[in-house]
Amino acid sequence: MALRSLLRRYSSIYQHVRSSSGVKYTSAANTNLRPTPKDAAKNHRKIYAHTAETTYSTNYRRLMQASLGVHVKNRRVVRSLDCSDGMLHVTWDDHTTSRYHPKWLFYNCSCSHCLQSHSGQKLLLPRAIPDLLTVIDAKEIITEDAAFIEVYFSQTDHCVRLPQEWLQLYSYSYHSLQEKSDLRDPPPRPGPLRTFKFRELQDKDGETYFDWIHNLNLDGVTLVTDVPTEREAVGDVAELIGPVEENLYGKISDVAASDVPTNIAYSTVGLDYHQDLVYYESPPGLQLLHCLRFCPQVSGGESLFVDIFRTAELLRDKYPHHFQTLLTVPATFKKIHFARDNPAAYLYQRPHITINSQEKITNVVWAPAFEGPLQVAEELVEPYFAAYKAFAEIIDETPTVTHRMVPGDCLVFNNRRMIHGRKSFQLRGGERIFRVCYVNIDDYLQTVHVQHLKRKTGMFPRRVGNQCSF
Repeated sequence: MALRSLLRRYSSIYQHVRSSSGVKYTSAANTNLRPTPKDAAKNHRKIYAHTAETTYSTNYRRLMQASLGVHVKNRRVVRSLDCSDGMLHVTWDDHTTSRYHPKWLFYNCSCSHCLQSHSGQKLLLPRAIPDLLTVIDAKEIITEDAAFIEVYFSQTDHCVRLPQEWLQLYSYSYHSLQEKSDLRDPPPRPGPLRTFKFRELQDKDGETYFDWIHNLNLDGVTLVTDVPTEREAVGDVAELIGPVEENLYGKISDVAASDVPTNIAYSTVGLDYHQDLVYYESPPGLQLLHCLRFCPQVSGGESLFVDIFRTAELLRDKYPHHFQTLLTVPATFKKIHFARDNPAAYLYQRPHITINSQEKITNVVWAPAFEGPLQVAEELVEPYFAAYKAFAEIIDETPTVTHRMVPGDCLVFNNRRMIHGRKSFQLRGGERIFRVCYVNIDDYLQTVHVQHLKRKTGMFPRRVGNQCSF
């Protein structure tokens, strides 16, 4: 069945099936099915092995929508059921097998006692989960427009009824989890900076808006042109995605050369690659840099970008011991500055790189100008600086995106993934004035989620660097 046809089924939130005279019961089959064996070989060192064009089995294509929160209530997909060992084993119609623990099934019950229908939030409290729980029986329930599995337990009279496709889509077998993880891998930046006109992004239901949001998620950076050169216009671009995030510098701030800069960006010196506000527990997600003035006589000042996720993969591939050091040894990030109207004293310690249980990179932090003294055990100091220098050298070798702004340009980029810099410049009697603001990483990610769900693309948003373990 075509992907779009399959995903068309998943447009409504699951509601527990109402009793009906047309219910059909099918008993579980005792087939003694084994769980899928765990494959020890991992390909995490392949740089972005999975691109947007990667094709997966129909089964895993169906996983995408429901894993983002759309629960299905439709067709039958079960071949057989088995609960002879106290767990629920399901063989699906594509011949794959999933195994479910009794407590997992019990805690995911969607009846009105366990789940509030309007909000979708759990009413079942964790302390209500029985300590000893085994599955003693499982049956299929088929209605005119839905197919469920009803599960019975030994230590409670409460039975659980779950839609078959929902259960399949939330399978947590090893291979299912691994492939869903692969589908979230960000692809390598494809090359030229993708450009969109501001006036064409106003319709959030339009194709151009979706292309912008989607390509921003894929590439990590896009260019919006023809933005009005008004001081608050950068906020208008940001609010196409999410609310402007307030921080130490306010909601929207200037980036222009100053005789007494309170930030290195407010000078004419070149900026090495970095991320903004890494001394926050949750640094900004999207950064928007809007050009108000960039006079022709100004020399230099081009904007630079590097995909730090790709760089971290290169480090892992070339120097796995250095990669491991940057996973475990925390650096110090700081902003301590009292010679300003609102004094700042930010201090935060964290490793440069974070990975998930599939060893996929979920976050990278890099901002040498905002690092403080390393505060770790003395035997870790030399390994840290060796790894730190190796990472910096690989950053210098990674392909760079370069763009010289013109008035009306607005660079929109993922501050968590694309480290950015700037060439030094000389004003020569001209001006170089930008305005900058930020959008929270989770507000941005949920916008990507919503766009894919509304359009039933069957695609997971790619990792954005928010440390989520998916």
